[in-house]
Amino acid sequence: MKDEPDSILPLKIKAEIIQIYRGKEKRHVINILGSRGKDCRMQASQLKEGETFIVALESNEIVRKDGNSDYYISTCGTHLLQVETIDSLTYAVGDIGNNKAKLRLEDVKKILSQ
Repeated sequence: MKDEPDSILPLKIKAEIIQIYRGKEKRHVINILGSRGKDCRMQASQLKEGETFIVALESNEIVRKDGNSDYYISTCGTHLLQVETIDSLTYAVGDIGNNKAKLRLEDVKKILSQ
């Protein structure tokens, strides 16, 4: 993921899609819009290049000239889990409610694929 300036929106990053669990998207690389704190969006700069996340994205209502729209990550609720490998096992790690959670990635995939 990489930060890019944007003349209309405060900040956006390009993100590679590895797998889609719900919804539809034909592109392999999408834009995730950021925030400067004035709306209910996560700051895009919190996502670092080379890290892997499971993300619940919201579609931006603005359609660009190429016919595609961008996405954003809401800060209202849990919409982001970081994927980490610990002792050769892969987990989705993040805050769920007021608790720090560490779930096996395979279990998360099963839940999201239902």
